[in-house]
Amino acid sequence: LSTLLIMRALVLNSFKSLPDLKNMSAPKLSDEQALIKMNYAPINPSDLNFINGLYGYQKELPCVPGWEGSGVIKKIKSNKYKDTDLIGKKVSCFATYKGNGTFAEFAAVDLSKCLILDEDTDLIQASCGLYNPMTAVHIRDICIKHDHRAVVLTAASSNVAHQTFKLLKKEGIQVINIVRK
Repeated sequence: LSTLLIMRALVLNSFKSLPDLKNMSAPKLSDEQALIKMNYAPINPSDLNFINGLYGYQKELPCVPGWEGSGVIKKIKSNKYKDTDLIGKKVSCFATYKGNGTFAEFAAVDLSKCLILDEDTDLIQASCGLYNPMTAVHIRDICIKHDHRAVVLTAASSNVAHQTFKLLKKEGIQVINIVRK
């Protein structure tokens, strides 16, 4: 992979505006990061909240939005792993809070935020395989910790609500689902 790599990315210049498609240099890696050739990056409500300046954390602008996705490791910078251990591996990944996100052809991602996938894993499915499942597990854990017997899920037709419902049902926690339509 050449030192100077130009990629296309959605760039957010100001909150509450749409990102622009631009050509820019691919990100440089910090220690213990991977350069991921992004295949897919879903648009989650957290992404829309971020773009609108309503997310709990704001990156310095301009930046590339996108919190999760899937792709293939093209390069690593690590003292813990050899290139041959990881290059070419499929991953699901989270973006870092500093720097750019996943709405680009390439993303620099902390190795600790990459989940190595089996070779036959579908990258479309893997692109949303972290954020929603972790949210569902966290909601379940809170319910168990506080001994809740019932939960009301709003936006119950969403993927995260479906996943949460299944987990809560297994725990015997009653779920009341609310949908808009």
